[in-house]
Amino acid sequence: MVADVSRNYPGYQEKVRGHRAAFAALSDSVRERARAATDWGTQCFPALRHWVEFFKDPHIAGPWQAAPPSPQPQASGAQAIQPPDSSQLPSLVTLDTSTLLLRLPDLDVTLKPTIDSLVAAHWDALRNTRYLIVDVRGDGGGCTCSYDTLMSLVIAGPVRSDGKDVLASPANEAYWRDWLTQGVLGASEEILIRKAIQRMQSHEGQLVQLFPAQVLRPKSVSRLPQRVAVLVDRKCASSCEDFVLAARQSSKVTIMGSENTEGVHDYGNIRKVYLPGWRQMRVPTTRTRGPRIDLMGIKPDVLLPLGTDLVVSASHFLKSGKRNQAPQ
Repeated sequence: MVADVSRNYPGYQEKVRGHRAAFAALSDSVRERARAATDWGTQCFPALRHWVEFFKDPHIAGPWQAAPPSPQPQASGAQAIQPPDSSQLPSLVTLDTSTLLLRLPDLDVTLKPTIDSLVAAHWDALRNTRYLIVDVRGDGGGCTCSYDTLMSLVIAGPVRSDGKDVLASPANEAYWRDWLTQGVLGASEEILIRKAIQRMQSHEGQLVQLFPAQVLRPKSVSRLPQRVAVLVDRKCASSCEDFVLAARQSSKVTIMGSENTEGVHDYGNIRKVYLPGWRQMRVPTTRTRGPRIDLMGIKPDVLLPLGTDLVVSASHFLKSGKRNQAPQ
């Protein structure tokens, strides 16, 4: 675990710097606790997680006991396909003649085709509604590619992206090579990733540019929806926070909620790591540039009391014409 995190986590050097003596003492202590443990579940894992907590990064997860890969099914015979959890599927609801509610409870890359299909199937309705509420409460993130078809409805002008760096290592390089085979990236993203892989090969152990800072200028801006409310809560994290940061740059978007987002954003693009005995953890591969929001989250533009019906409040707010004021 120590070897993998120290070689592949982009925040390692930054977070250990200035604390090396204390960190070394912590590492020695955890090694002793793990070595003396007689039960991995109640003794060893808590010790290892105590070491992980040093980094104060919600995106470093684990370790935990995972199962070995399932045996491959036989070539003959039909295989049942596990349907996705319906509670995590996107949905679109008409609230009234002027307002639509788009629910995005999950941005996992496997749901991108479903999200794209939903937006495409209701494109005319989305392009002709005056008010749109995008509910991302409970959305723990996934892939920023999962919401790209939605952005043309939300943005009202240029959108700035601070860019990301990736730590050059063989394991991180393999992770990004795998992304090139997934079939979910746009042509421009593929080009940037291939260039980053070339830089990683000649700068091992260093942070190199993955995505540059840029200002995305839309070819066209949709007149409708006229106003958009994005509903957030403490469980909006990671790529969900990327969506919030991009959407809030639009003059027609207001972020609404009763609490900040979770604050799991600064280090991302998580790589799955298998440790001996099929133990598993997850380690970020990239560092986002720009302001830090980890453990703090993003404060809503309109902060409402806990227990408020946010959908009803958002509908009233959008129709009121007010800007960044709590609806009465």
